Amino acid sequence: MDSQITATEDGRIALSFHRAEIVFLGEMVEMLEGMGDVEDDPGAARLNVPAYLGNAEAADEFRNVMEGEMKEGRDNDRKILLDVLASDPPALVGHEQALGILRVVNEARLVLAARLGIEVESDYEALDVEGAIALHYLGLLIEDLTYELSRLL
Repeated sequence: MDSQITATEDGRIALSFHRAEIVFLGEMVEMLEGMGDVEDDPGAARLNVPAYLGNAEAADEFRNVMEGEMKEGRDNDRKILLDVLASDPPALVGHEQALGILRVVNEARLVLAARLGIEVESDYEALDVEGAIALHYLGLLIEDLTYELSRLL
């Protein structure tokens, strides 16, 4: 892929994506927005682990208190990525926006891996080529974003 992610001298991140990447990342946002229930969708289950393992009551209380705020944050992050994908390259984003994009890409990788049946490292070896490439691309994007964000510190 031809994406370019670069920290700029003025403290922003410049993002440029090839057309195929724009389509793929847009599909990843659609996947995230269309997740099912935790009981039925392994991707939703991966993103919604209990905050308190072994204490269902505390986990339920946490979810009841934080669920709306977490959904709003995820929706805002997805909108940032969609805005970048729709803009003329290079899209320039600030540190917080870049972190939001990083969260979306990470969520997409987690959800996709769960839906592909990845639970342990050896499961990766059983993936078909398309699934392996998709997960690898998302991992590289996470790595590139993290590296460029670290250059701004």
